[in-house]
Amino acid sequence: MSTGWTRKNYMEISNQLYVGRSSKVGQTSLTNALAPICSRPNVSLKDVAHVKDNPGVEVHAFIRHPFERAESAFHYFNGREAQGFWPQHNGVLTWEQFVDNHLLRGDNHHWAPQARLHTHKGVYVPTTWWRFEDFNTVVPMIFNRPIEHRNPSRKEGRLPVDPNYRRDEFDVFFLEDIGIYYNLAQEIT
Repeated sequence: MSTGWTRKNYMEISNQLYVGRSSKVGQTSLTNALAPICSRPNVSLKDVAHVKDNPGVEVHAFIRHPFERAESAFHYFNGREAQGFWPQHNGVLTWEQFVDNHLLRGDNHHWAPQARLHTHKGVYVPTTWWRFEDFNTVVPMIFNRPIEHRNPSRKEGRLPVDPNYRRDEFDVFFLEDIGIYYNLAQEIT
């Protein structure tokens, strides 16, 4: 299934170091932190896939727990909807409407499975996955860059989310992301 997303979601820091970006996984903060040291800001998944197996090449990506990412996408969607960005929709949605009409279709890069966004011809492009929770530790450690949050969490005024609504279907749809997320080492401290 296509996400309709054709953006170039990798940054080349050097010809040996790349980082993949995903919506709702610190993309804006990562882009801003690494822009000063980036040699090519918009590299396609396909181009990175062709060099990832070369000796010494590192390809990093962050993965967020799919439910937390979906919740963030829901609030993002409704915030944009309230601002009139998507006039084809009929106003702000409830969690149930969002799940029914959008989320489980996976047709938008803000909520498509992350594994799908980082897979080329059936193979994961990242050589190293990191948990989103480790973002503040990993970015300075690997890239020697401070991180400044550009989209801080906004909890007030948000619509409620039912974590059990169609959860079995949700977990099946995002099974690959859940597997990657839970197979990673514990959070870095």
